[in-house]
Amino acid sequence: MPTEIVLRPGETYALPLQGRGSSGYTWSYTVSGDRNAVEVRIEGLSEPPRLSDDRPAAGSVQEQLVVTAVSPGKVNIELAQRRSWEKDKPPLAALILVVRVQ
Repeated sequence: MPTEIVLRPGETYALPLQGRGSSGYTWSYTVSGDRNAVEVRIEGLSEPPRLSDDRPAAGSVQEQLVVTAVSPGKVNIELAQRRSWEKDKPPLAALILVVRVQ
């Protein structure tokens, strides 16, 4: 998984994130630096798994972080996967992605 990427305005980068929503974990992010340099969102990659009778199956939807470059600058995107009710525990997974827009 990269820790730094370089984009030009108008380019988009997608980083796959392991989904664990069925266990209560969600991804969140914070952006620091030149915040107007990028647009950031987290989105699901697929529908939840289903059984043959169309009931939901156990499992989590894979997610991705989508970064779109808007204007020159540098940002740090801090990602954390945690349960919302476990505020005092460290995240299950964490990553800092540095984005340079040139």
